[in-house]
Amino acid sequence: MPRVENAGPSVDDWARSTGGPSSTFDLCDDCRGLLLMHPGRYFKELPPYGEGGEPEGEYGYVGEVAHPNYDSAHYVCAKCGKKLTEERDG
Repeated sequence: MPRVENAGPSVDDWARSTGGPSSTFDLCDDCRGLLLMHPGRYFKELPPYGEGGEPEGEYGYVGEVAHPNYDSAHYVCAKCGKKLTEERDG
């Protein structure tokens, strides 16, 4: 599944202290592959968006986060803007 999450101990601490979830992004299969090869580059392009100053996670963006069926709504890749489909990206 190509939904990725900002992850690491500092993010966990932040989430506990604020009650907020960490940032997640839906990516197409191609962009998810690039993220896994070059995680540092994506911190600049997909900054954490949590309210109250969510930190960048020490583990970077990790994948396999559950997501809704991509065919049931209009989901696009947060990096390239391509429409996501369950068959190709789920």
